[in-house]
Amino acid sequence: MKKRFIYLLAALIIFITEIIIATKATGFIRGSVGDVLVVVLIGTAVRSIYPYGIRFLPLYLFIFSVFIEILQLINILKLMSLDGFRLLVIVFGGTFSFGDILCYAIGAMLFGAFEYLLTCLSDKSP
Repeated sequence: MKKRFIYLLAALIIFITEIIIATKATGFIRGSVGDVLVVVLIGTAVRSIYPYGIRFLPLYLFIFSVFIEILQLINILKLMSLDGFRLLVIVFGGTFSFGDILCYAIGAMLFGAFEYLLTCLSDKSP
């Protein structure tokens, strides 16, 4: 239960940070840091529900993020006539970018490092 709480707390903190970035930030922070953090956010949210048993979660997060980016490339929201929903466009994203894929890779690596650190700390605690 302790591990689940740590992941949930991390997810909430990152979620609040993402909201602040989406509403207040511009440029590099919004375009890149937000993309890095969204992968970590999804990972921590998943781990708060399933704290054990998903061995390659960072890789799966990266693959999922690239899939979403490809959907942006084909402009899936417009194809499905959902591009008029502003919140959906903000959450889903609007444009394809190879830079975003790099940010997703960095986010997946950061999440993997976070998991490794958390596992090392929990293995050493009594």
